[in-house]
Order: sequence, then C-alpha cells, then structure tokens
Amino acid sequence: MQMAAVAQGFGGIWRTGSWTTDPVVRSGLACQQDDKIVGFLYSGTPKFNPTMKSSSPDIKDFVTYF
Repeated sequence: MQMAAVAQGFGGIWRTGSWTTDPVVRSGLACQQDDKIVGFLYSGTPKFNPTMKSSSPDIKDFVTYF
C-alpha cells in the first residue's frame, strides 16, 4: 500500500509500536480479543519538498565479503 501511494506521488510512513496494543486504540477500532494490529500506514501529500538529501553510510566498517 505504501509503495503504491508513493508511486502516485503521496508520502507515507509505516509505524508499529505501543499503539498497536493500546486498549483505547483497540477499542476505537472495534478489535476483538484475537485481532492483531500489525501497524499503521500514514499517508498524505507532503507540504514541501525536503531540501536535504540523506546519504548512504559507508558500509566498509560493517560489511565483510567472503
């Protein structure tokens, strides 16, 4: 879903964590006892284009070829 949204020009993030087990959130989503929330997909249109570009780390310090 996230990749499809990005392909259409939307931004998005996938989040997991304590909200997936929070009783208030589970109740609000009408989850049954055996239901599991695996995460939340936040999707939308970015307000701006980021000016900073992230760089890839130098992998030589933690990658070994054999």
